[in-house]
Amino acid sequence: MPNPENLKGKGFESRPGNINRKGRPKSSWKNLYDAMSKEGNEPLTRKEYIKYFTMIASMTEKQIREMQSDKDLPYAVRFLAMEFENKKTRSKMFMEYMDVAFKQDQQQPIHYSVDVTLEEAKKLAKELEDEM
Repeated sequence: MPNPENLKGKGFESRPGNINRKGRPKSSWKNLYDAMSKEGNEPLTRKEYIKYFTMIASMTEKQIREMQSDKDLPYAVRFLAMEFENKKTRSKMFMEYMDVAFKQDQQQPIHYSVDVTLEEAKKLAKELEDEM
């Protein structure tokens, strides 16, 4: 429990400006989304994202360079085109976007449960070593 002497003069009575009358502030991402929506910007859907990526993947170098400078395209789409030009990250980026576009799921591990005694486990391990 705090010392009451330390709290004197620090309450809302002496500082009414500290009262949060509107409640907890909204998330800053929500505020950004609301502001962008009012300006007419809409987020890319997954289908649109995949469509842009696969279209960029089939373009020539000249078309990709033209796309990078087209200010009418969404920045994310232009960014995809810019990533194709970066020699250091191009292959990694391409593989990651292909995974997103074609939904390559991570392989789930297979778990087995076997009831064996310690002696049986040692015997099985020895058999496996002999097979190698």
